[in-house]
Amino acid sequence: MDEFLKNGIRPRQIGYFSFTKKAATEAADRAADKFGLDKENDLPFFRTLHSYAFNQLGMTREKMMKTEDYRNLGRNVAYLLRQQSIL
Repeated sequence: MDEFLKNGIRPRQIGYFSFTKKAATEAADRAADKFGLDKENDLPFFRTLHSYAFNQLGMTREKMMKTEDYRNLGRNVAYLLRQQSIL
C-alpha cells in the first residue's frame, strides 16, 4: 500500500482481497491506522473475494437463495427426473 500511495494512487482505488472477513477487516484496520484513513470511506475494496464478487453482481441477501428455495429446486429436479424415466 505504501508504494501505491507514494505513486499517487488514491486509497479508494486500492483493493485488498482475502478469503476471510477477519483478514480483510484486519488489513483495513492496519491501513487506516497507519495512513490516517477512514476505513468505511477510504477503503471500500478491502473485503473478501466473495463479498466483492457479490457486490459487483449487485447481489444482496434478499436476492440469494434461501433454504426453502433449495428444497423447491430439489423437488422440481426430482420430479423432472422421475418424469423422464417414465417416458
